[in-house]
Amino acid sequence: MDDDQLKAVIDAWVEYYDNPTGPDRDKYRQATFDVMSWAVSSPELLWRFITLAYKRDLAENTIDNLAAGPLEDLIENAGEEYKDKIEDLAMRDEEFSALVERCLAESES
Repeated sequence: MDDDQLKAVIDAWVEYYDNPTGPDRDKYRQATFDVMSWAVSSPELLWRFITLAYKRDLAENTIDNLAAGPLEDLIENAGEEYKDKIEDLAMRDEEFSALVERCLAESES
């Protein structure tokens, strides 16, 4: 998947979670299924999704969904492979570190 295609999926995924009662929500639902499937089928694509999506200006609900969904799925399914990348980015980027903290808090509750 090239960057433009990935950005289109991110746009749809963000729209789905940013507007939970929006009239056009159903047309963005497929993006959520695609992203969920990447945890198993394409962890590298999921990692690219996460590293692009978290940088956007997201609603709190969407940040929570990014932490409890894609990031948690990546950790659960490919955590050993991505542990160093996740830790490295969290050390360098406060915003990503906060996302990881949300993910860990969600998985503990």
